[in-house]
Order: sequence, then C-alpha cells, then structure tokens
Amino acid sequence: MSQLTRKKQFATRAVITRALYTGALFIYVLFFINFMMEQSFWAQAISVLIFSFMLSAQYQWSIEPIRCSAIFVEHGVLNLLDTPIKLADVKEVIYCQHQRYEHVVRFRYHNRTFQDFELSSSDLIADLQLYHFLVAQGLVVRMTEDSSQFS
Repeated sequence: MSQLTRKKQFATRAVITRALYTGALFIYVLFFINFMMEQSFWAQAISVLIFSFMLSAQYQWSIEPIRCSAIFVEHGVLNLLDTPIKLADVKEVIYCQHQRYEHVVRFRYHNRTFQDFELSSSDLIADLQLYHFLVAQGLVVRMTEDSSQFS
C-alpha cells in the first residue's frame, strides 16, 4: 500500500508544545543557577547535554512526516478523500490550479465519464504533492492552467 506523506498540521499542538518546552528551559535555567552551581562541572555538563538531547528529540518529532490517511493506493484502488477509484478504469487525470489555493483534479474514465475533486487543503496542494503522488502511481496526469475545461 502506498500513501501520500505530508507534514503534521497540528499548529495548536506545536505552539503548546513549544511553550511547554520553553517554560521547561526557563525552569531548568533557574534550577541550574540555584542548585547546579554547587555541583561538579561534569554533572553540569551531563545535565546540559541531556536537556539539549530532549529539545532536539522534541523538535525532530514535531517535524517528522506522518502518513496521510486521506489518500492511499491499495490493491489497484486509489482512495481519494474516502472515494474509491479503480486505477485500471482511469484513462487520464487532468490537474489544474483553479485559483491560488484551489486545485481541481479530474479523473477521466475509459467509459467517457469523469469525476472532479476540488482541493483546498494546503498540505495536499503544497509543492504539488498530490500531482507527484499520482504520477508516481503510474497514472497519465496532464497539468493545465485552462480552467475552462472544468466548466
């Protein structure tokens, strides 16, 4: 099964996490000033390294890509926003940037029918991630700027 990978979009969670870690850093500095000045240099250095490692791990975890459950291909069926599309039935895909933050994807089938999807989610249209995902699945994808084809 292949899935579209995207970045985490939990802005509120990231802000809260960043605030908690900044608060923890502030508390740690106060602790360092009051208590650690009496400790040996190696104890101070180890505690600074541990806290630096914790900050680095938190940062890496917050930017780690997650799997997008909205778009995946399994057993020759593309599941796009809970709509199953058999890849064998698709003749071509037309991808159009309708407006700056609105993209339209049209699936044309061999039986001369079509199905349109309007996308405005920034994590799907940023850097044309969906376009590249469809190309990687072996679909014939045609990029166009002419939105009159979708009228």
